[in-house]
Amino acid sequence: MVKSLEMFISEMNQIRKYNYQYDNANKGLELITGSNQCPIEVGAFLLDAYITLLEEKYEVKDTWIQYYVWDCEMGLKKMEIYIDDIPIDLDSDEKLYTLITGGYGVNIK
Repeated sequence: MVKSLEMFISEMNQIRKYNYQYDNANKGLELITGSNQCPIEVGAFLLDAYITLLEEKYEVKDTWIQYYVWDCEMGLKKMEIYIDDIPIDLDSDEKLYTLITGGYGVNIK
């Protein structure tokens, strides 16, 4: 199974593409319905499944990819985390990849 930084960034870009399309669909529905409570949840279910598959592929024990996607907003919201007292600004796909592959000198798997 191919596991490289380039592949990982490509996989994360698929999530960005989904989020962009999801946001645009919600904006369109809000214009039509006047509500921002639009029921586009099938895609969210599939996105959660995709993230879970990525965590399995990269053998991530914890939910770092979910954390990065949802809490860090794909790196837009810079979040500082600590691994073995080492501060890491989790603000890019590259840093997430380094984290989940043990590149910071800590084993999180």
